[in-house]
Amino acid sequence: MNEDILNPSLFIGNIEWREPMTTLTDMVMALVALWAFYQFHKKIPKGHASHPFFRNYFIFMGVGMTCAAWIGHGAQAYLSFDYKAIGWTITSIGFFNLQMGALRVLKSRINPVWFWIFNWTFVVQLVVYWILLSNSETRTFEIAQASTGLSVMGWVLPLSLYSVAKKINPKSMGIVLAISFAIAPAVVYNQQISIHKWMNYHDISHLLSAIYVYLLYRACKMIVEYKPVNSI
Repeated sequence: MNEDILNPSLFIGNIEWREPMTTLTDMVMALVALWAFYQFHKKIPKGHASHPFFRNYFIFMGVGMTCAAWIGHGAQAYLSFDYKAIGWTITSIGFFNLQMGALRVLKSRINPVWFWIFNWTFVVQLVVYWILLSNSETRTFEIAQASTGLSVMGWVLPLSLYSVAKKINPKSMGIVLAISFAIAPAVVYNQQISIHKWMNYHDISHLLSAIYVYLLYRACKMIVEYKPVNSI
C-alpha cells in the first residue's frame, strides 16, 4: 500500500479523524445501500421468494459499510487493524443473502437436490469465512476480497446467467450488468489508481461501488417485480 497517497488526518480538538475523505466516500456507499433497503422494506411489493434476501443484502451492506467507514478508517488512530473484521463480518452476511436471493430466483425451475446443495454450500462458505476471520493469521483484507469475489463472481453471476439463459427471469440480466460494472472499482482499487491524496484509489473505488450498489438495487427490484406473460 502506498501510504503517501492516503488522506491526511484531520484533527477536531484532540480527536484524530483518519482518512476523512475515505470515510465519507465509504458512507456514500453505505447510504445508497440503506436507501435501497428502505425501498425494499417499504415500497417494493413483497411476495417474490427473493424479496427478503435482496432486502437483507442491502441492510447488511449498509450497516457493514458504515462500520467499515468509521471503524475501518475514521477511528483507526484508536482501534487496531483487527476491528476491521467487524465490517467484513457484517457485509459477509449481506453477500450470503445476495447469493440466497439469486438462488431463490431459480427455485421453481431447478432440481430440489441441486437447490439443497447450493443452499448448504452457501452456509458452509459463510461459516468457513468466519472461521478464517477469527484467526489473526487469516484475518486479512485479501481473505475478505477472496470471499467477496467467490460470492459475486463465483455464485451470483453464474446463477443470474443461468436464469437469463433458461428464460427463468430475464431481468436477472440486470445483475449480470451490475456485476460487470463492479469490475471498474475493483481495477481502480487493485491498481491503486489515484488522482490526489484527497481523491485516492480508496475514494474513487468507493464512489464507483456506490454506483454498483444502485445498479444492483435496480436489478433486484426488476427481478422481484417481474411477472411472466403467462402469469398475467
